[in-house]
Amino acid sequence: MTVHSYHGDTHTEGLVDNCERCAEHAENPFGGLDDRNLMALLKRNQSRDEPRSFNEACAMAHTEDAYWIAVKIAQLLGWIGDF
Repeated sequence: MTVHSYHGDTHTEGLVDNCERCAEHAENPFGGLDDRNLMALLKRNQSRDEPRSFNEACAMAHTEDAYWIAVKIAQLLGWIGDF
């Protein structure tokens, strides 16, 4: 596992570019980000905020995909109705 390069807190600045660990989180946000970071990504997607970096854009895309997969599974199981 790589380590973060020197940069600000991801909770306030998001996943930054030119950091190998942020790039890993971007490709698999559910594999290592804490709930606070995941919630921030989901909220940025919901509010249609622009990503602050390429890595954040990748992570946002993965969390958006996962959200819609979860919605579909919940529909199939009868937990929620159609949107």
